[in-house]
Amino acid sequence: MSASDAAASAAASAAEEPELAAASAAAEAAATAVQISQDADPTIGIVVAVVVVLLSLYFFLCRGGGGKGGSVVLFGPMGGGKTAMYVRLRFGRTLPTHTSLSQSKHTFAVAAAAVAGGGGGGGRALTVVDAPGTGRLRHQLLAELPNCALLVCVLDATQLAPQAKDAAGVLYDVLSHEAVARRAPRLLVVLNKSDLKGAAAAAAARKQLEAEMESVKLARTTLQDTSERAARGALPEGADGRFSFAALRGGVDFVASSATKDAPGLGELVAAMNKFAG
Repeated sequence: MSASDAAASAAASAAEEPELAAASAAAEAAATAVQISQDADPTIGIVVAVVVVLLSLYFFLCRGGGGKGGSVVLFGPMGGGKTAMYVRLRFGRTLPTHTSLSQSKHTFAVAAAAVAGGGGGGGRALTVVDAPGTGRLRHQLLAELPNCALLVCVLDATQLAPQAKDAAGVLYDVLSHEAVARRAPRLLVVLNKSDLKGAAAAAAARKQLEAEMESVKLARTTLQDTSERAARGALPEGADGRFSFAALRGGVDFVASSATKDAPGLGELVAAMNKFAG
C-alpha cells in the first residue's frame, strides 16, 4: 500500500465514528499533502503518512472512548427538575418551568451564579442537552448518546420511590445503548431538591434504583427480545448476576443538588461537567 493509500485508509476508519468527523477531514486533507510531497521526496511522504495514522489513532482512543469532548445530557423522569437545572446552568438564575415537550440543546459556559458562592462557573463552553422526560420523545434522548461524555440522570429526591421506578426504564434504554456500551461515558445520578425535608440520601437512592433496574431487566428479558438484546450493549451486573452500578465501566456518582437553592446547589454537577466533558 502506498503512503497516500495508507493515509486515505486512516481517514476512512476515522469517519466510521461520528465524533471523529473533524479528524477524518484532516486526514483526507493530509492524504492530498502526502501525494504532493511524494512527488518531491518519497521519504517525506512516508513520514507524513505515519503522522496521519498516529493522529487518527489518537483521536479514536481519546475521543471515541467516552472521554472529554462530548456533550452533557440531562435526562430522567418528568418532574425531576431537569429544565430548572438547565436554566440555572445556562443563565445563572431560576425561572418558572413546566414539563418539557421538546429538547433544548445549546453550547455555553456555565454561569458563575449557577454555583454556590458565585464561583466555579465560566471556563470552556460545553454542549448541554435537556432531554424531555416523556417516553414518547425517548428517541430524542437516544439520538444524543453517540457523542455524550457525561450522562446526568436527574431525580426528585423527595419522591424517591416513584422517581426511581420511572427512571429505571429510561436508564435501561440508555445503559444498554450500543453507543454507551462502546464509549462508556460517566454517569451522574443527581438527587435534586435535596434541600427539602424528606429528601433521600445517596445510599438509599442507589439501592432503590438498582432494585428497580433489576426489575426492568427481568421484565424485558423475554423470548421476544432475545434477538434484539444481541445488538444492544450488556447491562452491568455484579457477581450475583443482578444489576449493579458498581460494574459500570465508565463509573457512577450519586450527588445531592438543588436547582433553586445555593445549598447544596449545583457545585458537584458543574465539577463533573468540567472534569468529564470540559
